Formats: sequence, C-alpha cells, structure tokens
Amino acid sequence: PPDQSDLLHVHPRTHPNWHKSQMDFERPDVDTFPDYVHARGVQVTLEPGDVLYIPPYTWHYVETLSPSVSLSTWSHDMNVYHHMRPVYRYDHKFDIINNAEGKKFALRMYIDSMVNKMYGYNMTSEFMARLVSNRFRALAHIYPPADADICARNSSQPGRIPTARHVVGDVNLDMQIIYPHFAQLTAVTRDILFADYIEELAAEVVGAERVLDFFHHCFRGQDYYVTSMDDEEHALW
Repeated sequence: PPDQSDLLHVHPRTHPNWHKSQMDFERPDVDTFPDYVHARGVQVTLEPGDVLYIPPYTWHYVETLSPSVSLSTWSHDMNVYHHMRPVYRYDHKFDIINNAEGKKFALRMYIDSMVNKMYGYNMTSEFMARLVSNRFRALAHIYPPADADICARNSSQPGRIPTARHVVGDVNLDMQIIYPHFAQLTAVTRDILFADYIEELAAEVVGAERVLDFFHHCFRGQDYYVTSMDDEEHALW
C-alpha cells in the first residue's frame, strides 16, 4: 500500500525510473536497503476472466506465470488532479529572482516553510535526511562529486542562509496559496506527491545533477539572516 513507499525506496523524481521502486523484488539487496525487510504486500494469482483493481498509489509488481494475454487500463484520482494541477501551474515568487544564488536561497526558505507547515516546526532536517536516505542512498554514484559548500557564502555571517524581508513575504504568500492544496490530500498521497514536487522545484533551480547536494547540505538546521542595503549579499535580490 502507499504508506510503505519509503520501505520500497522509490527512485527520485528526476530519475528516468521515477515512478518505480529501486528494489529487485526477486533478489532484494537488504544490505543496501535494510528497511525493505519490513515491507508487507499482498500476493494474488489471476485466473482467466479475473479483474484486479489496484487503487491509486498502490505499488505493484507483475509476473507472468504462463503464456497469457492481459489488458490494463488507467483511471485517475480526480481529487488529486484537482489539487495538483494548480500547484504545478503556479508561478512561484522565487522564479522571478534573477540571481541564481538568490533564487536557491529563496527556494530553501520556501521548502523549509512548507515542511514546517505540513509536518511540524523544526522538522525540515529530519524530513530531508529521510528523503535522501529513502530515494538517493543507492544512487549517489550517478551524481557529480559532492559540493558541501552549495549553500555556503563568504560573508560576515558564515554558515547562515541569507534572505531579505520581501523574500520572506513572498515565501509566505506562496505557502498560503500552495499549502491548502496539499492539505486536502490524504496523508500518504500527500507525502509521495510533496516529495516529487520539491524535487522538481530543486531540479529547476539548482539543476538535476545538484539536487542531492542541495537536499543533503542545505537543510542541516542553518538559520537565516536578513540582508540590508549595506551588505554585499543584498545583490542577491
């Protein structure tokens, strides 16, 4: 069922196999994916004339036992479509920031704010650590060498994330518009789609090849400081 997605180690959204599990179900690598031993599924054998309904976001694996013909058809969860279509059509305020670093830091604040709203205050580091472990742990080798300084700046306040007052306001506006759509989804559906959503945002801002670095190094509890007209960092905005 959908609530076992983390145990199945779904491919990242930016991976060509994004809607599939990383597991080899015939030869599971429990050394790389130890959580898989806790996964529980249902096994059924279809006979001629049988119909199997698979609910939305339910993971499934099919094996043909004998020469046969089968037909599959897709249906859509219109409630999900109703809420996710405006989410993906929305133009976020950080998109209009010209400076690439400024856009990155604004996205960091937006993701931080959304996670705090949905999962609780100060939960971002834990959320990101779980996301990286579940989706990227076995795929680090396909990414460029790690850039631990992806969220660092040579400023008077090293180790902190710069922002501006208008960026804070824009982030809050974006969150007020987008959060209610996720809030209307069931918890397990929301978790899957929200992870996909922030991966896509990160790929657009930092590039698909740096998504892992962004998630791994930019959400370790760094706090913010507000730049002023006298700061070199104010050019970010």
